Amino acid sequence: TRRDAAGRPVVAIVGDSHAANWDSALVALAASEDLGYRYGTYSACPPIDVGFAAPRQAAGCRRFRAAVLPQLAELGPDDTSLIAFSWQALAEGIAAAPAGERPGLVTEVAAAIAAIAAAVDDGGAHVVVLGPIPLLPRGAPNCLADAELVTDCVVELDGPSAEELLAAEVLDPLVVDGTVDDVVPIDGLVCPGRTCSAIEGDVI
Repeated sequence: TRRDAAGRPVVAIVGDSHAANWDSALVALAASEDLGYRYGTYSACPPIDVGFAAPRQAAGCRRFRAAVLPQLAELGPDDTSLIAFSWQALAEGIAAAPAGERPGLVTEVAAAIAAIAAAVDDGGAHVVVLGPIPLLPRGAPNCLADAELVTDCVVELDGPSAEELLAAEVLDPLVVDGTVDDVVPIDGLVCPGRTCSAIEGDVI
């Protein structure tokens, strides 16, 4: 529990480092809106359990899920659970599989998300999945260190990425059938106008 606010709605986020990215923003949001805030993340450990994308810390991930996911069922109808993880890892895993196996892997991802949603739904909380976070081809600090101009580290997103296509394929049916309450696309937040920069103002 990062912020306790008795009697007020709770926002929780669960996931890997892609979820951890939002911690400072959610801490500020919880304070400004007087919300409770719960935070459960484990780097390189998605909250969804898919066999083809086994995380490096498999045993630790299993313990993480066993400890954190049941707590989502404690959230009530006024609360919201945000689910975030690396879509890139899933897209890469599916792309590396034989073509005939792809539909089954997509179904596996959808079933894993539905399983988390079912746990959250036990308490009646809203289930919101965050879309893929766009990644620069190179890490921002390394790019800026080698660049002559800041604009050398600006990337224009040209059409949907493989992870965005996968997220849409998986999540659209889950939203339609009510399994997931909402999906938040991240590309427009991180890359306004589909333009990704390694630095915004004076912040890397």
